[in-house]
Amino acid sequence: MKWRYGIVKYTSETTGDVHYGLGELYFDGDPVTGVFACTESPVTFVSDGLDSDNEHADELRRSLEAALKDALKYPVFDASTLPKGETQS
Repeated sequence: MKWRYGIVKYTSETTGDVHYGLGELYFDGDPVTGVFACTESPVTFVSDGLDSDNEHADELRRSLEAALKDALKYPVFDASTLPKGETQS
């Protein structure tokens, strides 16, 4: 299973409210047309703390750079196009 970051349009099933966030998109084959699941809620980026070499901060920076690269590269994904139950916690 492959995954990428992407901007996701989330629509509340109960209220119909729409919001956009950065999610993880899981796909087979093509990273745009092959999406079969996404995170239920937008992802967060955190570090467990800094060590003396700033290793955690550097990893956080790399994750943010990867997320931005994917967000700029791929179109917005509408989570409501997935079959019910195909979001990930």
